[in-house]
Amino acid sequence: MATGKEETLAVGSQRDNLVFEAVPLLVLKDDVFGRFRIRVGDEIVGNWTDDGVMLCAVARWMFDLGADDVDRCEPSLYDATPPNVLSTLVDAHWPRFWSGEAPYHVIGSKGREDAHRFHISHVGMSSFHAVALLLVSCPSLGDRLIWANALGRSFGSKSFRYGLVRMLAASFFERFLESIEGAPRASLAAWRAARLRRDAERLSRE
Repeated sequence: MATGKEETLAVGSQRDNLVFEAVPLLVLKDDVFGRFRIRVGDEIVGNWTDDGVMLCAVARWMFDLGADDVDRCEPSLYDATPPNVLSTLVDAHWPRFWSGEAPYHVIGSKGREDAHRFHISHVGMSSFHAVALLLVSCPSLGDRLIWANALGRSFGSKSFRYGLVRMLAASFFERFLESIEGAPRASLAAWRAARLRRDAERLSRE
């Protein structure tokens, strides 16, 4: 069923010009469909015209991003230009990405076995098929989002205080969970409980 009046869920920091935005449009079984984007200052990351995004999947993506402890610090990448960062971390499929022939999730690493730790795009998310999104995060330098948009054939990057991206991602999950009801909320809450149990068990074995 439709959610009724369109309302934008915006989670972010106006001071830092970083906002995660979603518009729920349709509830179907245990998911919510709508639009999602990341607003970085005046730049829009993601296809805001795609109104079929599975927002519960987006929320799970945000949860995982907020909860992970991946080491994404590499000063040379933090200081490099977006084209240099992306050419360092992608492979021969890159021209196919730019042409629109191949969605972002086909992109791998180019001589960098650890390249995956910087890639934070949602694999399989339709509104991000044309977006490569990376995060470099160093305690002494801060967070830096780096992206490429195949539709606009453009690059972009912006730096923030350390930990902000993950903090806002975690906040988005909680705000989204609070904003929905019924089967989607029950399903997403059950998923979170299972994920927390799994993580607790993993830590107990370490």
